[in-house]
Amino acid sequence: GPQIAHRLDYIKPIIDPYHIPYVIVDKDTYGKMDGATKRVSEYIRHKGFNLSDISRKTHIPYMALYDSLFNEKRNRDLRVDEFLILCNHLGVNPIIFSDDQRKAV
Repeated sequence: GPQIAHRLDYIKPIIDPYHIPYVIVDKDTYGKMDGATKRVSEYIRHKGFNLSDISRKTHIPYMALYDSLFNEKRNRDLRVDEFLILCNHLGVNPIIFSDDQRKAV
């Protein structure tokens, strides 16, 4: 599929020989945390869950969780598998963190 980047000078030499389509996204949009990650972060903070405990029980590396959920400087989104493992661990349906579900409430 198409590649998404915020720096054309970085991606163009890599993908041009293969004729791969690309989309350039401005730096501000590219760096923002996705909605589901932000809502999981808010949920975990609100409920007072311990990140070290979650890491041990889910086997998701602590720094991956920290950078995704608490480190505002990193803006690291949860990977899909991390998101689903977290939802399972928290005992919640992943759909509650969707933008559509949030608007319906």
